[in-house]
Amino acid sequence: MKIFLRELLEKNTENQMIDGQNIERKKEFDYARGIAICLVVLGHMTTYPRIARQFIYSFHMPLFFILSGITFSLSQENNTSIFLKKRINSIIIPAYFFELVMYVWQIVKNCFEHTYSRISLIRRFLGIVLQIGYSDYTGSLWFLFTLFLALMIAHFILVKQKRNFQIVFAFICLVSSYLFCNYYNDVYLVWHFEVVPLAVFYICFGYWISKILKKKLSRLTLFNSTLVFLGLGFVMFFSFDINFAFDSHSFGNVFTDVATAILFSAAIICFSMFLSQGNKTYKILEFIGKNSMSIYGIQAIMVGILNTIIWHLFDEKVLYSGRGYLISLVSFVISMIADCLFCHIYNKYIKKHLPLIKS
Repeated sequence: MKIFLRELLEKNTENQMIDGQNIERKKEFDYARGIAICLVVLGHMTTYPRIARQFIYSFHMPLFFILSGITFSLSQENNTSIFLKKRINSIIIPAYFFELVMYVWQIVKNCFEHTYSRISLIRRFLGIVLQIGYSDYTGSLWFLFTLFLALMIAHFILVKQKRNFQIVFAFICLVSSYLFCNYYNDVYLVWHFEVVPLAVFYICFGYWISKILKKKLSRLTLFNSTLVFLGLGFVMFFSFDINFAFDSHSFGNVFTDVATAILFSAAIICFSMFLSQGNKTYKILEFIGKNSMSIYGIQAIMVGILNTIIWHLFDEKVLYSGRGYLISLVSFVISMIADCLFCHIYNKYIKKHLPLIKS
C-alpha cells in the first residue's frame, strides 16, 4: 500500500508538465488548480444549497483561466506551430478521449433507463465535435475546447503584440462576450466560442499578474491577503447577488462579475502560496493540481455515474432536504477518491498509448 501511494502521489506522468511544457513546476499553482478542480467536482454534485452553487460558479472557471495565464508566462513558447501542436497534444486529444468514454456511458445509461434513441445518440455523438452548449449537439467537457481556443488567441495577443495593444484587445474581448451573451442569451456557438473572448481576458489577466506573484512574500502577508481578498469577494458577492455561470450565459454586470471572480481567485492563489511556503507538503492536493486536466475529464464521467445512482436510490424529497446536502458531500468525497485512482491508471496505462503529435 505504501508503494502504491508513493507511486500515485509522486511518480505520475505529469510531474514536470505545465500546459504541455517541460519546465520546473511551482507547487503553489498546483495547489490552486487542485482547489479549483475540487470546486468543479463539488459544483457538479446533485443537491446542495443554491447559495453554495452561486459561490462556486462565481469564480471557479475564471480561476482556471487566470492560472492558465500565469503558467502561460512560465512556459511561454514563441513559435506558433509548436505552441499549437503542444496544446492539441495536451488538451484536444485527451478531451476527445474522455468525451468518447463519456459517450459510451451515455449509451449504457440510456439502455438501462429505456430512453434509447438512435437520433439522440447521433446528435450526442456530433456534439462531441460541435460542443454547442445547452443543445442536443453538446458534449460534457466544454471547458477544454474553450481553453484551447482561448490559449491560441491569447498566444497571438501576448506573444505577437505590444503591451498597449494587449490591454486594449483583452478589454474588447471582455466586453464583446458580455454584449453577445446579454443580447443573444439563447444563442450558443460551436466550442462555446461566444465565451472564448471572456476566457482570453482572464488568461491575459493571469499573464499580467504573474510578475507580481514572482515577488517573495511572507506567510503572514499571504495569509492576511487571503482574508482580505476573501472578505472583499463576499462583500461583492452578497451586495450584488452575483449569479454568474460561465457556460450558461448567466452574466450580470460586467464590473461586479469580474471584480468578484478576481477577488475570490486572488484569495485562492494567495492561500495556495501560503500553503506552499509551509513545512508541510500537501501531496494529495498537489497530485490533483498536477493532473487537473485529466481529473476534469474523469470527474465528468464519475459525477454522471454517481448522480445517476443517487437519483435511483433516494427520493426527491430526501435529496432536497438537509440529508441531501450530506449525500452530496459523501458523493463528492467518493468521486474525488475515484477520480485520483482512475487518473493514476490513465497516466500509467492509457495516456502513453494515445496518439501523440510529434514536434
